[in-house]
Amino acid sequence: MKYLTQDKGFSLIEVLIAVTIFAVGLLAVASMQFTSVKGNFSARNVTEAITLGQAKAEELYTLAYDHGDLSAGVHTQALGYYNYQWTVVDNDVLNNTKTITLDVQYTRDGQTKQARIVMAKPDII
Repeated sequence: MKYLTQDKGFSLIEVLIAVTIFAVGLLAVASMQFTSVKGNFSARNVTEAITLGQAKAEELYTLAYDHGDLSAGVHTQALGYYNYQWTVVDNDVLNNTKTITLDVQYTRDGQTKQARIVMAKPDII
């Protein structure tokens, strides 16, 4: 009988181990991809809430000083998934100035998130 002195190729065990390592690597990459998509979705919601909040803050700021939406107290408004709540306090920090605290809230996956904008509106004559 003639014995081979040089082994050529891979054994079945080596191939199975390589395929297993490759599969574990692919699962790790798939998991990272899922986490990335979830994080991007969350960031999109935060960005959208802040953008809508800034737009509402600018709208409130352009109203007349004695407008009904700027009367002292708590005001609410809903817009799709987002809920606005702003609190107006007269003469809080300075005389003839209203402090407006605007909260934009939204609920995703059973969790309520919030973005807050605080501004002062002076009574300019």
